[in-house]
Amino acid sequence: VQVLYNTSGKISGARVINYLLERTRIVQPPGEGERTYHILYELLNCGEPQLLEAMHLHNLSPFNFRCLVPDNADPLDRSIVRPVRVEDISIQAVRRSLSLLGLSSPLQDDLFMLLASVLHITSVDFALVEGTDGSVGSQVDQASMERLRSAASLLGLTLHPLRFALPTRVQKVRGERFD
Repeated sequence: VQVLYNTSGKISGARVINYLLERTRIVQPPGEGERTYHILYELLNCGEPQLLEAMHLHNLSPFNFRCLVPDNADPLDRSIVRPVRVEDISIQAVRRSLSLLGLSSPLQDDLFMLLASVLHITSVDFALVEGTDGSVGSQVDQASMERLRSAASLLGLTLHPLRFALPTRVQKVRGERFD
């Protein structure tokens, strides 16, 4: 739903716009010249030091998150960090819009924490492990534990369940679950 506002900030109308929210935009790096969901870049550039600290995003840039930059991106190319685009908006504008929709500041922060946890989870690496029976599985790579701790903290979870849930593959086919 796109909410339309008049010049005094009051809701003047709305329209429904269908967007295809693709999972691949989170789990895979964007293609060259593309970006993923803009709110993720805005979080990193929010300019709110306390919020950045709370989200475990202080001193980080899009280059710290593989879902935000193309695989072949040059770390010196600052246009990837904050390209000038008409659709770029500030986190303050997002906050104003969320406030107009009735979301309190604490609820907005919770939403931003959830989004930050997604950023951290997308940067977790996995290592192959061989079971005693010769089976092959995966586990969270030790080098990714800090990212996982950040995500768990932001989600209000303990590390242990998240650490073992992430490398578990679950498929649902016609309502039937396969682990």
